[in-house]
Amino acid sequence: MKQRLFRFSVAFGLMFAVFVSLTLTSCGGSGGGGVLSVEEQYSRASTLYEKNKFLESSEEFQKVIYNYPGETIVDTAQYYLALSYMYDEQFQLAAVEFDRLVRSYPRSPFVTESHYRIGYCYFHSAPKHYGLDQTELVRSIKLIESFILDFPESEWVAEARQTLVGANTRLSAKDYKAAVQYTRIRAWESALIYFQRVIDLHPTSEHAGPSLLGKGEALYKSHKWDDAALALNSFVALYPGSDQMKHARKLLAKVEHDRPAQPIESADSSESSDSTDSTDSTKTESIQSNQ
Repeated sequence: MKQRLFRFSVAFGLMFAVFVSLTLTSCGGSGGGGVLSVEEQYSRASTLYEKNKFLESSEEFQKVIYNYPGETIVDTAQYYLALSYMYDEQFQLAAVEFDRLVRSYPRSPFVTESHYRIGYCYFHSAPKHYGLDQTELVRSIKLIESFILDFPESEWVAEARQTLVGANTRLSAKDYKAAVQYTRIRAWESALIYFQRVIDLHPTSEHAGPSLLGKGEALYKSHKWDDAALALNSFVALYPGSDQMKHARKLLAKVEHDRPAQPIESADSSESSDSTDSTDSTKTESIQSNQ
């Protein structure tokens, strides 16, 4: 009888221990200290974020968002969730979370920056080599251009413009390098086509200035003197600080030197022409009077 009671007590004790353990695990989460308040959960996530443990912080910020959906701090957690992904270089996930913030919390103080960050993340998620699919890069350019138009007074506009230059430079690299290749084989007309594409489609890129200069040189080589002078003078005016300014001025001098001189009508020939016209007119009037 005593052995049965002993065994029952041991079995009951084990079952109770297992029950308590499971209860604490389910309620306390990873901390094992019971249910955390929203402030405690947010503090845990923030501490990990400040220590640059972005993968872990993203998991903890998600708990704030999904476990406390009605709390006023949720939009802030959403913002830092997106930043955690961004700094962890998970740019596509970051873009999704910034977009969710814009759509779900339109009155959040983080909405303006999030509009920019969506384009920023697509820029960084696009392949770096211009020969690969650049769909995300094109999307990035459109989003950042819209941001600059919609929020011209934002403190993020300056950075957005720099990101836009980088995006356009990467996107224009293919056309610019094609133009340079054509100049090397002296295919000036083909080079002009690609230089003009860069100028028209990517005027804010780092290739825009060199393309305008390349256009001027290609026009000079094609003996299109007036167009060459116009392109080169535009380069001088638009890019005064360029390290290619010396080359541009040399080309301008060559254009002026090699351009065929315009024929100048002499005063004697002009007077002779006037005299001939006058004589012809007199003869005509004499004939008409005789008739």
